Amino acid sequence: MSLRNTSALRAVCLAALALALLVWPSLAQQPPLKLTPTLNKPLSALEKLLGPPRHVGLEQERYYKVPGFVRVVVRPTPEKAPAVVTFQFAPGTVKSELEALARIGAPDAVLPPHWHSHWSAPGESKNDELTLSRLEESPATQAPAATPLTAPKNPTQKFTLTRHFLERMQERGVSEAEATEVMEKGRRFYDPKNDSYIRYKDGLYVALTKDGVLKTVVRGPIASRWKPL
Repeated sequence: MSLRNTSALRAVCLAALALALLVWPSLAQQPPLKLTPTLNKPLSALEKLLGPPRHVGLEQERYYKVPGFVRVVVRPTPEKAPAVVTFQFAPGTVKSELEALARIGAPDAVLPPHWHSHWSAPGESKNDELTLSRLEESPATQAPAATPLTAPKNPTQKFTLTRHFLERMQERGVSEAEATEVMEKGRRFYDPKNDSYIRYKDGLYVALTKDGVLKTVVRGPIASRWKPL
C-alpha cells in the first residue's frame, strides 16, 4: 500500500472516530421515556411509546427494543393492561434506582398509584434491571388499620400506610419518627405532574394522594413545579 493510500485510510479512520465521539454521548444519554403516565392505562397507550413488540411469548409477555435499553419486557393482565414492566440496562450504564426511574420519566421517584419498583443490584442478573409491578388494590397491600399515621395538628385526618411506602422507608433509611415529623411539620405543596400532595421538611418529603394514601418517601430538594399550599 502506498504512503498516499495509507494517509488517506488514516484520515478516514480519524474522521470516523471523531464522528463516533460526537454521536456516542447522544446515544448514551437518551431522554426520559416519559412512560409513567401510561402505567394505569391500557397496553395500547404504552405501545404508542414503545412501538410494536418484536416478540410475544407463550404467556403473552411482550418484548420491545427501545433506544437506551437492552430491551423492555411487558407482562399484561388479562384485561390488556400492564401488570409488570421490566427495563434492562447494559451493565454499568445506570448507577442507581433513582437514575433508572428518571430514565423512564419518574425523576422524583414518584410512581402512579398502586405501582412498586424494584432495582436489581449489580450482579443479581446479567443486565441491570428496573422492574415495575402493579400492586393488588386490596387490604393486603396496606399496613394494618390499627397503625395509621395521624398528624396531631389535624386529628381527624388519617394517612393510610401502603406496602410500597413502607418498603421505600426501609430502602432509604427513613425512620417512622422522621416520616411522622415530615407529616406534622412539613411544608405543604401540590405536585400537578403526579397529582400528588407533598409534605417537605429538611430534605425529606412524603408524597400522598388527596385521600391520604401515602405513595412514597424521598430524600431530595423541592421541585420547581410544586405549588405551595
